[in-house]
Amino acid sequence: MRQRSWWYLLGLAVGSAATTTWTPSLLAQGPSLLDPGARVRVTVRTDASKQRVVGTTVRVGSDSIVLRTGNGQAQAFAMAHVRKLEVSVRRPRSTWRGALIGTAAGAVIGAGTGATADNSCPAGDPCIRMKYSRTTDILGSAMFIGVVGGIIGGGVGAFMHHDVWRDTTGVLAARGQR
Repeated sequence: MRQRSWWYLLGLAVGSAATTTWTPSLLAQGPSLLDPGARVRVTVRTDASKQRVVGTTVRVGSDSIVLRTGNGQAQAFAMAHVRKLEVSVRRPRSTWRGALIGTAAGAVIGAGTGATADNSCPAGDPCIRMKYSRTTDILGSAMFIGVVGGIIGGGVGAFMHHDVWRDTTGVLAARGQR
């Protein structure tokens, strides 16, 4: 047993040394953030207006950047007018966010439904259901409709994506492109 622990520690030491040695060189070989096809968001400021455009890069030069926007047309921007240049680093799904929003909305709707529920029996009508307290009606409805809302919200969120942006304006300034 003692010999196994030494091998385990040796494996950890070699693995951590390899990670710290090879990771920067592997990352340096990766594609540039502004290679053609990268998803970017450009904020351009002219005299009186501010415009934010999202597209994919076609070309990045020292004096301009060319993007292919959502309508498929290429659009050029002078670097002198670019105030902010951001690159999308990932597009995660919004499943948990949608489930949380759906649960909250469903719970509020369910609580409202439970609060307005009438649990009295009309005269001459045999009551088959049990009489619950008002608090039980509110909590039960909020929980049930909240769960249904969470399932629906999670399903909708699974098909929705949002961008996580990294500001690269400083990178352009360091490369002399700004």
